[in-house]
Amino acid sequence: MPAGAGPTCPAVGRLRAARPWQTASGGGTPSWGRTHACPKAWSPRPRSRSGIRVHPAFAWRGRISPVKTPPPFALHLRPATPDDDAFLFTLYASTREQQLAAWGWTPAQGEPFLRMQYQAQARHYAAKHPPEGHAIIERDGAAVGRQWLVRTPAELLLVDVALLPSQRGAGLGTHLLNAMQAEAARARVPMRLHVTRDNPALRLYTRHGFTPVPGSDPASPYLELQWWAPEGDSGTGVR
Repeated sequence: MPAGAGPTCPAVGRLRAARPWQTASGGGTPSWGRTHACPKAWSPRPRSRSGIRVHPAFAWRGRISPVKTPPPFALHLRPATPDDDAFLFTLYASTREQQLAAWGWTPAQGEPFLRMQYQAQARHYAAKHPPEGHAIIERDGAAVGRQWLVRTPAELLLVDVALLPSQRGAGLGTHLLNAMQAEAARARVPMRLHVTRDNPALRLYTRHGFTPVPGSDPASPYLELQWWAPEGDSGTGVR
């Protein structure tokens, strides 16, 4: 390749190399993002779960020009208090909206049922699990969800994690799960949880390497899952 020539995109032709001020370190976007329209097969895609995006042409002979996407949110976990009860009920009700809609119930019809179910769940969790791991998830200072994680010398047990509908599908759940898996890896213990078989979150857990616990009851509506850190992972290589 002639001196100063950039990598070549087979579908488009010669690709002009990015100038210093157009790279990830210099700000702006690489020149391949503005000088031509790459076919769909050559569109930049994540090369790892770290968020680094690489155009295939820049992987030529091992030379890679990464463009890092900054996290779109700033999260904070704080201990849950009795003052959070109203928010926690709203959050719980949001997780049952589709179920009540399928039954044909109006919000007015469903509220007494939801309050009864919410109170029963709250009593069950409070009686069975220590409160230290019960946290409110805040994003930019506003409550957006809750996480209840029980830490013992033998395991990390995820009792519950839930987000408001407006916060779902944007990578927030993945961010939280990555952090919990990293904690389990550092502690060298498995992470365990229960999920209903029809819960959409089951796909997320499966992608993150969770597998059914041997001996689980196949007739139960709940599936018990576990995750072990890969050998040699000290908390930095979680997916």
